[in-house]
Amino acid sequence: IYEFKLMPDFDGYTTRPFESEVEAESEAQILEAVPAPYVPQQTTVERIVKARVGQQQFKRQVLQECDSTCAFTLVRDPGLLIAGHIKPWAKSDDSEKLDPKNGLVFTPTYDRLFNNGLISFTEQCALIISPLLSRETSTRLHIHPNMELDIPMHGQSNKPRQEYMEYHREFILRK
Repeated sequence: IYEFKLMPDFDGYTTRPFESEVEAESEAQILEAVPAPYVPQQTTVERIVKARVGQQQFKRQVLQECDSTCAFTLVRDPGLLIAGHIKPWAKSDDSEKLDPKNGLVFTPTYDRLFNNGLISFTEQCALIISPLLSRETSTRLHIHPNMELDIPMHGQSNKPRQEYMEYHREFILRK
């Protein structure tokens, strides 16, 4: 059974009917009983924060080493690329934090997967997918175990990157 009102706020009375008055009073009493949500007095605050120094230089160098391209999507727009650390910033010493060999370039989705230990790479640049990443997600992202990606891992000049990746596989990759 459905009831329709063509003009829900007007039913011919110049004043509201008694039932509406009682309903409005009941609603007001209920609303008074419910505590109001906290409303801050100010919407901005000043804080002293630690800032990462050298991040822009790190990003420029990593972009250069990785041909300014996400290995998964082949996106080349620097505004859409993240130069992320292989060995996390929090676990790195000062020289490792700014070492471009400790970086790879990905678009945000793949950067998040890498940072959260849901993907990593072998020394031969083959993709390792954590068992915690659902098969559905892998399929939707068009990734599969052992797919080879073009990341700078080969050669003696990339030996440090291989060592960082070994750290990533051992301590970050979720098994």
